[in-house]
Amino acid sequence: RSTPKPSSAASDVYKRQAERAAGEYPLTLALLKLVDALLSSGAGAAPAMTPLLQHALVEVLTQHGAWRYRRRTDRWEMHAAAAKALASALTPRPGPANAARRAAVAGFVAGDAGAASAALAPLALDAAALRSMHEEGAWRAAEVAAAEDAVAATLALLPALLRALETNAATAAAAAADFSGSAAAPLTPLGGGPLARALLVEAPWGGPALAAAVASYAAYPYAAACCPLALPALAALCACAPAEPPLASALPSLAPRGARGALGFGFGSTLSLPDKEASASAGRGAASDTLDARAAVVGALAPGAARADPAAARAAAAFLAAAAESQPMLAEALLLPARLGAADALASPGSAGEAGE
Repeated sequence: RSTPKPSSAASDVYKRQAERAAGEYPLTLALLKLVDALLSSGAGAAPAMTPLLQHALVEVLTQHGAWRYRRRTDRWEMHAAAAKALASALTPRPGPANAARRAAVAGFVAGDAGAASAALAPLALDAAALRSMHEEGAWRAAEVAAAEDAVAATLALLPALLRALETNAATAAAAAADFSGSAAAPLTPLGGGPLARALLVEAPWGGPALAAAVASYAAYPYAAACCPLALPALAALCACAPAEPPLASALPSLAPRGARGALGFGFGSTLSLPDKEASASAGRGAASDTLDARAAVVGALAPGAARADPAAARAAAAFLAAAAESQPMLAEALLLPARLGAADALASPGSAGEAGE
């Protein structure tokens, strides 16, 4: 009698168990790259893509953070591959099947706490923390490069995800209008689920809202793929975040230094959370203060800097335009003179006398 061959499903389970026992995941990485390539080539509407994409999102994206890894760089590489596959799934493509899949994937990431946390996991490292890793020496160079790539993949994912949520909100509003026969109130694309909370209120693992980590990469001092992706991610966030409380409340680093204490509330205070600026300073020390995201945004628009790096100037201008359209308080904070120090002037006893001299 011939020995029966194991089923495909049993074989897949065995291979996954073997990878996790070894702490190395060549097959999983290859599958993620295959999913990315298939989606990028326009195969997303094929029925066979559904189980592949479900595996990439449910089995890999949401669970890979708990796996054992032989090398530290491998965890970052796994996240980057999963984020790229997710971004491909969220890219608009023609056809109703692709549109339905895009809507479902965006809704899953926005509404599932595990998926939202996993998708944003590299942002646990803000630019100051990653810079500290970089400065520890050459022995961490490979890990830092892999972490930079994972952060870059996450920042590149955010605009695709947020635009898909904008489409979902517009579709829902149109459906509600058709049902009621009158114009429906506009929906906030980001909503109030786990993704919104992580970006605007508090990180899933505690600490400041992850929008602040996104902004910090505008000032990352080393040339890396993540640097030019921070401002497009923030521009997309401006369009999707609710008008109240203002997005500026989650981004105190983009206010003039003298006014930053006044912006440490809003999203957090709505839910009785501790002051984000204070907790960030206590947890990260003075190093975070030396990376000035606001100065990086404003500096990119200076004539000399714009001539030297026109792409950065265009990104800064697009971010400012998005803020002016949807988040006027944030735009005002960016447009205030960089050295205004209004809070310090008001607190100074002699300020009134000096003004009258």
